[in-house]
Amino acid sequence: MSAVPNPSDDHSKRDFLRVEVGLAAQLITLEGAPKSVRILDLSQGGARIAVPESMSTVGIRDCLLSWLNFEAFGSVGRRTGNEIAIVFDEPLRPVVIKKTKDHSPFVVRSL
Repeated sequence: MSAVPNPSDDHSKRDFLRVEVGLAAQLITLEGAPKSVRILDLSQGGARIAVPESMSTVGIRDCLLSWLNFEAFGSVGRRTGNEIAIVFDEPLRPVVIKKTKDHSPFVVRSL
């Protein structure tokens, strides 16, 4: 599932292909109770998630992302508006990406 670098692609620095998923998840931090979030896209190396506008992401560094029957530890890589990028401590196995994709409302399946 490694991405093939494309010099004209702005995302060529990524190590893994990303899949749009749009699934509900829980973000668990050291600072407090689990928060409901939405995974916008997912790769073996991380995830981009949308957080509620009422949720402050200031100070969040280490976290656990939990979705379906999966979870991954990681750290916040960047914050943009109500989105944060999580870099996983350990890459996800390809089967996790496949099973997540199978449950995704954004994936077009055969007609």
